[in-house]
Amino acid sequence: MNKRHTALAALAVTASVALLAGCSSSGGGSSSADFSKEAKGTLNAWGFDNADEVGTSRLDYAKKQLKDVTIKIDQTAFDAQKFTTRVAGGNVPDVVQMDRNFVATYAAQGLIQPLDKCYSVNDVDPKSAYYESVLGDITYDGKLYAVPQFYQPPAIITNERVMKAAGVTDAEIDTSKPDTLVAAVKKMYKESGGNPSVLGFDPQAGGQAGLWVLGYGGQIIGSDGKPTLDDKKNEKGLEVLKEIADAQGGYAKVKSFTDSLVTFGENNQYVKDQVIA
Repeated sequence: MNKRHTALAALAVTASVALLAGCSSSGGGSSSADFSKEAKGTLNAWGFDNADEVGTSRLDYAKKQLKDVTIKIDQTAFDAQKFTTRVAGGNVPDVVQMDRNFVATYAAQGLIQPLDKCYSVNDVDPKSAYYESVLGDITYDGKLYAVPQFYQPPAIITNERVMKAAGVTDAEIDTSKPDTLVAAVKKMYKESGGNPSVLGFDPQAGGQAGLWVLGYGGQIIGSDGKPTLDDKKNEKGLEVLKEIADAQGGYAKVKSFTDSLVTFGENNQYVKDQVIA
């Protein structure tokens, strides 16, 4: 057991392959890991599904750094219910990749272990290495329970070539002017057989809805740490998000279309003119 968790310590620091959480085999909440810089044994990882070029390069780097470690990866998508079941049954991976939204919940239930000793042993100062907002998402009861993979500031990428052909300017792609933005989206959107063929704007509603809520003055969690999903200020962001989706065939069709896109690589959605912004 200790050998496996020792491997976690080295992997977390040298490769940072994911938002990693060290798993616990019981619900007691205490850490049994003997963290050390010397990594040996077998590392079992779960939740690293469909790794892109960036992910596979990180895995390759980790294997080179951890020459005395056998890395076994279950490339199954993370499933919250399955994870809880696995831990309850004692079928526990050493590390798991999960969305940061799950970290505090699992920490409170004692299903993952704090990694403060891991950071300390490897001379990593989390406050210097990561943004405060990122650490806030992986902290519970004063302890850190994960290693962040990356932090993504929001940005809008525009396909100038197609925008100009549609008669749309950069000034029209402005989220602070929703009426102007939606009108531009309608100009750029194209369909084939009733389904999207070119999106004027991909709002990434499935994973970034929270950003739209925050961007229009709403909030998801209050200062007391409680959910504020019923806050009236949240309506504006969701309304704009719905307008953008409705202008392009509706959420279901937009989601189906974006799921088929190749986000990275030579044939990404901008190269193929499938997404304009």
